[in-house]
Amino acid sequence: MFRIGICDDEYTISSQVENILLKYAKLNYLEIDIEVFSSGEEMCKFIEEEHVFDLIYLDIEMKLMSGIEVGKKIRRTLQDHKTDIVYISGKDGYEILFILKVMIKK
Repeated sequence: MFRIGICDDEYTISSQVENILLKYAKLNYLEIDIEVFSSGEEMCKFIEEEHVFDLIYLDIEMKLMSGIEVGKKIRRTLQDHKTDIVYISGKDGYEILFILKVMIKK
């Protein structure tokens, strides 16, 4: 079973991501388990209770705790370096920052 976490404070976005993943799993005969969270705090609490994910989709901008902060907590505080993290956003501009970051590192 492949465990996936989705964290986004906008229900429509998290619902779209979940539906895409469920369709993909069905088409490819994959068994997945998806947990959806509406806040970074809620996701962190769930993970701190010894739950693990193989893959997490994190919204970059959320109200109290951003996806970036959640990712840092997962890596630094919880020492989880196995879980893959994908940052998502409904806002324009983040893809440019990512491309620039990649180009600077080369």
